[in-house]
Amino acid sequence: MTKVYASPYDRETVEEVLNVLWDEQRYYGLPNPYAPDGDMPKGSSDPAHGGTHMAHMSDLNWAWKATPMPFPERRRAFMHFALKLRPQEIAEREMVSRQAVAASVERAVGRITAWLNGGEMEDSSERDD
Repeated sequence: MTKVYASPYDRETVEEVLNVLWDEQRYYGLPNPYAPDGDMPKGSSDPAHGGTHMAHMSDLNWAWKATPMPFPERRRAFMHFALKLRPQEIAEREMVSRQAVAASVERAVGRITAWLNGGEMEDSSERDD
């Protein structure tokens, strides 16, 4: 299957969308820290230049299911992004170091980003040196 996207995904976008992928409010849009207060008058918008929120949600939902990664990496990423657990909390549950959890989550994000961009992530732990 060939993946063709208008622009490549970066880690920041992938992490931002993964943070809301399992949120019940996800279809209402990503939180914008620069948005005006709710009581401010609304400006006009151009629908032709609307956000890509729904496309990102769809792509990340598919990528989460399709990206090949070891089960511990997937589990730790799920606990971090879906259950909103900090690396220290995950480490205590799995009886591993916080650094191991953080590295697993970073690798998972890297794998998903690479899959979305049509490439393969080079993982130093899987290379023969």
